Amino acid sequence: PVVLNELDLLQIAFLDHKRGVITDEIWDRWDQWYRTLFHKESYRTLWASSRRGNYEDEFIDYVNTIIPEE
Repeated sequence: PVVLNELDLLQIAFLDHKRGVITDEIWDRWDQWYRTLFHKESYRTLWASSRRGNYEDEFIDYVNTIIPEE
């Protein structure tokens, strides 16, 4: 569940950045961190099996762009 909680936090940060609550500078750090995490198999596996209905479409699109290609 820790990874799932982190995905939820990333969505919050993503949406807050889109709303202008989080600056680009702070978002860049979040983005780099999650690009690193999605190189881990556990994160990719969880994302592949997650209930996408729990996430906003724009966030799903974002995550799908940062997952490294196999």
